[in-house]
This record gives sequence, structure tokens and C-alpha cells, in this order.
Amino acid sequence: MTLTSRALKSVGNLPPTPNTKLKHLTSELEKQKNENDDLKNSISDLTKALAKLEMVNDKVSASDNHFNPVNVNKKIMNKKDSNAPRPCTSAYKYYCDGIKGKSDRDLTVTDLRQAWKDCPKEVRKAYLDMAAADKKRFELENKEYQESIKHIQIEETALLDYYEKQKQDMAMEFYEAHVKAQEILNKKKKTKKDPEAPKRPLSSYMIFTQEKRETVLKQNPGASITEISKILGKEWSKLEKGKGGKKGTKKYDDLAAKAKARYDLDKEVYDALRAEEDVKVEEVRQIKLVKDKEEAMKLLTERQDKFSLTEPRSKEEKSVEKSVVKVKKQGPKKSSSAYNCYVSQNAALIKASLGENATTQEAMIELGSRWRTLNDDDKIPYIEMALKDKKRYEVELEAAKSKATQA
Repeated sequence: MTLTSRALKSVGNLPPTPNTKLKHLTSELEKQKNENDDLKNSISDLTKALAKLEMVNDKVSASDNHFNPVNVNKKIMNKKDSNAPRPCTSAYKYYCDGIKGKSDRDLTVTDLRQAWKDCPKEVRKAYLDMAAADKKRFELENKEYQESIKHIQIEETALLDYYEKQKQDMAMEFYEAHVKAQEILNKKKKTKKDPEAPKRPLSSYMIFTQEKRETVLKQNPGASITEISKILGKEWSKLEKGKGGKKGTKKYDDLAAKAKARYDLDKEVYDALRAEEDVKVEEVRQIKLVKDKEEAMKLLTERQDKFSLTEPRSKEEKSVEKSVVKVKKQGPKKSSSAYNCYVSQNAALIKASLGENATTQEAMIELGSRWRTLNDDDKIPYIEMALKDKKRYEVELEAAKSKATQA
């Protein structure tokens, strides 16, 4: 080993200066401070989310008895109601009470029945009049009582619906608080990379290291990965940027540019496929949303019918309703939407442009795609056609209703 190489080696092994140590410590402290700040923010967000969950949980616990349907309609479920009117008294009961009050001995049921049979018509009429008057009294009081019961039933049913809605709202609030907490817990987790996405292109330096790594490893057996990286970095720094030949980086710059161009092309294709897939997913979501809304409205209608406490419909109202249903089933053709008008006008043209082997499903997909690309001005003719057809449907439907009602 020459004297110069020994001197260089000794210089390379010199201990770090205080200034270098200070810079390193300052960098580490800054890094640690940033990590602590992030951790504090996460703890603060998580504390708020947990407090929200605890608050909602307390709400649910406090309202368990309040929302308990067992407590509702308690008055109605009682068999004996002190507010119920006294039942009407029969003429025979009035007679028996009168006879028992005047008689000095205990009369049997047989004696009372026989006495009622033998009772003169004039006396019997007096008791019948008393019973008739009491019956009118009962009917009047019972009518008022039934009205009050009906009002209570409506109030209690509305209360049940109100409590049910509050429970659903509270469940949604609980769910939203739970989702918020999960987002805070998972916000530092890395997003899973799509395996179908194109790989990012290598830089000119990375291409250089891949080419030279084996040669450097052979020249420096036993060297660590860090040492190999330092050697490759020094070799790269010796090359002239943008220059050709063995002493320039042009060779690696050209390879990196080709890799970048290929990546851009693959990325464009990938983005187009993802956009198309996102459109399909959104279409499926919209279809499901429409079905969910239909099911929700159906459930709402069933629920309203179940708890409805309105007066029963008359025969005339039921007859008119059946006629309307019949008209809806056998009535005029329903009006077309603007999109349906567009399809009827362009279906044959689109299918012909796709070729003889094109299926109806492919034609419908193409029609939907072209409809979405139309601007508002292009859609105006089809909107006008739809409005005109809607007026036609309303006129024909009204005529069919009148005809069905008269029949």
C-alpha cells in the first residue's frame, strides 16, 4: 500500500467532527418532533371520535326505556278501563232490583223469572222505557268513549313511528361515529397498490446501477450493501451529464426516456380502463340505488297501511279504486322518457353501424354511451318528444278513468 493510499484511508476513517454530530442530532430531533406532532394529532382526533362514540352510547342507554314499545298503548291494552261507560241496564234487571228492594224474603232466580212473566203490561212498559232511556245514555257515552280511544290509538301509533325514527337516527349517528373512528385508526395505513397498474419507469441512475452492480460486487467481495451503493454513487458522479460515450450519461438518459414513454402509454391505457370500470361500477350502484328506493317506498307503504286508523272506505270508494287500478293495468301505453325517444330514433342506425354480428345488448350499451356524451342542446328534441308523449298519456288515461267509472 502506497503512502498516499494510506493517508487517504486514514482520512476516511477520521471521527466525525462536532459540527457533523450537531447537524445529525438536529436532524434526528426535528424528525422526532414531527413524529410526535403527528402522534399528538392522531391521539387528539381519536379522543374526539371515542368521545363521540361514548356520547352516542350514553344516549342509547338513557333512551332504552323511553323507546320501549311495551310501554306504549298500555292504557289501550288494559281490559278494564275506568273511563269506559257503564253498560246499559236491561228492563228485566231494573225489575229484579225493584222487586228485591220491596220483598222481605230472598227471591230465587226462578221466582224472579216467574214474576217477570206474570208482570202486567203496564208495569212491564215502565221498565222497558227505563231500559230504552239507559240504552240511549250508553250509546251516547260509548260514542264519545270510542272517539277518545281512537284518538289515543292514533297518538300512540304516531308515537311508535316517532320512536322508531329516533332509534334509526341514533343508530345512524352511532354508525357515523364508528366510521369516523375507523378512519382515524386507519389513516396511516398505506393504500394497497393495484397489481394491474403499470410499474413506474426507472431513472437513468437506477438503470446505471443495475448495469454496474455485478461488476462492482466482483471488484469488492465482502462489501456491504451500503458500501456498494456508495461506490456506485461515486462512479455515477464521475460521468458527465448528458454527454455521450463511456464517460457520459446519455446512454442511460436515452434508456430512461424510452422507459418513461412506454410507462406513459401503459398508464394512459390503464387510466382509460379504470375510468370505464368506474363508470360500470357507478351504473351498477345507481341501478341498485333505484331498486333500494323502490323497496324502501314499498316498505313505507306497507307500514302506513298496517298502522292506518282511518275510517273504512265505502263501497263506492272501493269501486272507484278498483276501476283506477284496472285502468292502470289495461289503460293506455305509458309515456316515454327522453332517453327512450332517443333510443327509438337511433337504435336501428347504431346497430347497423356496429355490424351484423352485433347483439342487442352491445347496441344498447353503445346507445347509452352516446346519450351520455350528448350536450343539453342535442337532447332538447328528445325532451320535447317526451313532453308531448306525456300529455298524450295523461289525456288518454283520464278518458279511460271516466269510461271505467261510468261502466
